[in-house]
Amino acid sequence: MSGLSRAELASACVDHGLASYGTKTDLTHRLGTHLVEKKLGKATTHGAKRTSQDVKVAVPKRAKRPLTRWQSFMKSEMPNIKAAGFTGLVPTIKELGRRWRLVKKVNTPEGPLFLVDKQREVEQLAEAIRDLPEAEVNHALVVHGEVVSDSADDNAARLASALVVCI
Repeated sequence: MSGLSRAELASACVDHGLASYGTKTDLTHRLGTHLVEKKLGKATTHGAKRTSQDVKVAVPKRAKRPLTRWQSFMKSEMPNIKAAGFTGLVPTIKELGRRWRLVKKVNTPEGPLFLVDKQREVEQLAEAIRDLPEAEVNHALVVHGEVVSDSADDNAARLASALVVCI
C-alpha cells in the first residue's frame, strides 16, 4: 500500500466505508487496520494511536478489612448449619443466632464446658462417665442442679447433657 498515492488510499477507504481524511500515513493505517480486522473477524488495537481514553490508570486495590468475629463465625458455621439440614432463610438465621449466643458464652461462668456437633459425642461422654465411681457422678449431678436417680445409666446421660451443649 505504500506505493499508492494519497488519493488512491482515500478512494479505497471510502470503498470500505472508512473516513477519507488525514495524511497518507493515517489513511494507510486506517485501511490496514480495517483489513486486518475484517480478515481476523475481530477488532485490533495493535499499532493504533492511543488516546486519553485508552490509557488505563492503575488504581490501587483497597485493602480488605479483617472480618469481625460475627462475620468469621457466620462464614465458618454456615456449612455446618446447611449440613445439619436447615433450609430456608428464617430457620437458618435462627439457628445461626442460637449458635452465636452459645459461642459468646464460652469461657464465661454461665457458658458450657465445651461444644460438640453431634449427639453421638454426648453418648460417648456418657459412656465414659459410667466408668466413674457412682459417688462422683452423683456429686457432679448435684453441683449442676440435676436430680440424682437410682439408675447409673440415667445419671451418666443427664450429667453428660449438663456438661455439653449440642450445636
